[in-house]
Amino acid sequence: MERHVSTRRITRALAITGSVTAALVLSGPAQASPSATVDNCYSGQVCIYDRDGTVVVRSYGDWSSSQYVAARVIFNNGQRYPGADHVRWSGTFWGSGGEKYPASGCLHYQSTNSQTKEKGTFHNNGSHLLGIKSMKWGKECGANEPTFKIHY
Repeated sequence: MERHVSTRRITRALAITGSVTAALVLSGPAQASPSATVDNCYSGQVCIYDRDGTVVVRSYGDWSSSQYVAARVIFNNGQRYPGADHVRWSGTFWGSGGEKYPASGCLHYQSTNSQTKEKGTFHNNGSHLLGIKSMKWGKECGANEPTFKIHY
């Protein structure tokens, strides 16, 4: 009799666990559709591209690294989600003479012309180098938070 009760309890526990798992799967974030992908950056991601235009970082959530990741472009391919659809990044900017400055920016989610990446980008020019160390999703960019800012 004791063995039968234990089996019943295990069966009930598995049924409850299965229901909870199904609820979590059904309520999870929507998956990206191939049509929402721009230059190998999926819908809902923020991506870092190197000098060759190759995606070197893709992230659906906050991201950080103990080492700098060289960036030519940072692209927020996020979706509208009030309070959490903008990305603040921080890193270091190296000038052509080797000078080093903290740099940061706030990237708006992609709401217009995703093919040209008009919003949410930083383009590296010439011998300048941008190293990214962190990206964090959050609220609207403030008036004093440009896409790219060097802190001299």
